[in-house]
Amino acid sequence: MCGIFGATEQERFLTLYDLNQKRGNFATSLCLIDRKGDMHVHRWSGAVDISQIKRILDSTKEKIILYAGHTQAPTSVKRKYSIETAHPFNIQHYTVAHNGVLTNFTELKEMFDPKWKNPVDSSIIPFMCTMYEEEYPDCKNIDAIINSLGKLEGTFGLWIYDSNLNTMFLARCGSTVFVDKINNAFSSVKFRGSEALDEGVLYQLTPEGITSIGLFDCDSPFFP
Repeated sequence: MCGIFGATEQERFLTLYDLNQKRGNFATSLCLIDRKGDMHVHRWSGAVDISQIKRILDSTKEKIILYAGHTQAPTSVKRKYSIETAHPFNIQHYTVAHNGVLTNFTELKEMFDPKWKNPVDSSIIPFMCTMYEEEYPDCKNIDAIINSLGKLEGTFGLWIYDSNLNTMFLARCGSTVFVDKINNAFSSVKFRGSEALDEGVLYQLTPEGITSIGLFDCDSPFFP
């Protein structure tokens, strides 16, 4: 079990970080997106005290417009911490943090790259997005994400950041993701004022709120 969370306001983000610490103490990541669209990633082995997170935020010189994070409880056979197996995972302009288990990870590797070495199932998601763009030139960024999500089997709650679009996307299938659509906050753990995202729907987070922008095939045991 892992936790994903994020917000456009620092204090709300810290509250959500505190809520999600219990979902994984194997590794922690902090992702800060500035107004230029650049993502600044901090990773740690194990749990991190909230005071340390505050020090990072207070020392950041860039104007941050979105805070996102991940707390990891590993589901793969690999248990030794390394940066390569720690969320988020980045390929080109796609960055992904994921909670859940992809039951067809082996099949996805065979389909997209039989030589894939990373043992963490989440790692292949941003690669899938780039492959859809490369193989189908008419496939736009959002279509690449939707096509990739439709190939996933099992359970997932995730955020995907596209630095080309400077946009954060959210989706779930089986795993929990709760959002405050007006105040731009999301979390694997339910929080005050939040509601569950619908399964099989791709959402985007904008300054105006969190809105749905497309549908994808959802192979969830909880999906009707």
